[in-house]
Amino acid sequence: MGAPGTTCSASGKPLWQFAQYDATQTWEISQDTARAGGWQYVVGVRSGGRQYLYVNGTLSDSGVETASGILPRETGNDFTVGRYIQAITAGSNEGFAYFHGLIDEVNVSDVARSAAWIALCYASQKDNQIFVHFK
Repeated sequence: MGAPGTTCSASGKPLWQFAQYDATQTWEISQDTARAGGWQYVVGVRSGGRQYLYVNGTLSDSGVETASGILPRETGNDFTVGRYIQAITAGSNEGFAYFHGLIDEVNVSDVARSAAWIALCYASQKDNQIFVHFK
């Protein structure tokens, strides 16, 4: 199982990434450029063989890139948020990239959430949302 997290691209720009280990010894990665500053709502969805990454209620990547030179999965660390579980490619320094920021809330579900559900969750939690009012 993978989880959204951040790392840096080859250009040094930060990325949101959702990585899933496939039984064929392939890491399947969906990603989008992360934006610094301010609250972000990031969701990774795995449904069968498909994978989706949403940022702020909008689908940002539904494709899957596979990493080459794959290391086998370390089953002692099946789930992480905010860093790679392990180095993904042999001989690289891309593994163990840590998120630099605050993580407000993490939810894990055994149901693949719909795009509409994710958009509604974002809309109800963002600044200036109109769904919940306290008196």
